[in-house]
Amino acid sequence: MAFRHPPEFPPDAPFEYCTTNYALPGLVAEKAGGRPLAQQFQDRLFGPLGLRRTSLPAADDSSLPDRFSHGYIARTTTSRSSSGRT
Repeated sequence: MAFRHPPEFPPDAPFEYCTTNYALPGLVAEKAGGRPLAQQFQDRLFGPLGLRRTSLPAADDSSLPDRFSHGYIARTTTSRSSSGRT
């Protein structure tokens, strides 16, 4: 996953934010646990703590309900909500 793309910048130059270091441990946890990460979070963390309104979206779920914070669109400086508004 991380090596599909060449580096964006030379060493010691400004950098572009990347979530690979967060995605990779999730993939490892899914492989080790034998279940999707969202299910593991629910069973091991959210459920036992009684966090009924807390969730981790599935990896293939690109929807983002309005109650969640919204990030930036890749390679732009535009913030966009799930409704498509900027």
